[in-house]
Amino acid sequence: MSAPEAPTRRQMRAVLQDVADIAADLLRTAGIDEQQADQIGGHLAQRLASHFGGQQIYIPKDTLFALSKRDEEIYAAWSDGWKHHELAKRYNLSVQWVYEVIKRVQEYRRKQRQRPIPGLETDDADLP
Repeated sequence: MSAPEAPTRRQMRAVLQDVADIAADLLRTAGIDEQQADQIGGHLAQRLASHFGGQQIYIPKDTLFALSKRDEEIYAAWSDGWKHHELAKRYNLSVQWVYEVIKRVQEYRRKQRQRPIPGLETDDADLP
């Protein structure tokens, strides 16, 4: 049984096409041939549409995989005594987001300090 054909550009909306193009570019960079990369990129866009279709999804500008310089600066300023509302104003963020940044930095640092227990699998998927 062969894989279904990737959707054409006309079948996809602009965002899904962007997803397909980005995925295909990454795959080509990894050495996958152009036709296969395009097909996989199209399939990824289809899967996302099937899985998340009809939902509104927020994709933050900042990466959640690593702490940004800004997040480190916010945490350092907070550690030096700055108030949450002062940091929100200084960095043009909501107070709620400043709380979230501080929480993420604290959790990231805590996980960096902890040594893994031998024999136990750790799940780093939730690292900021």
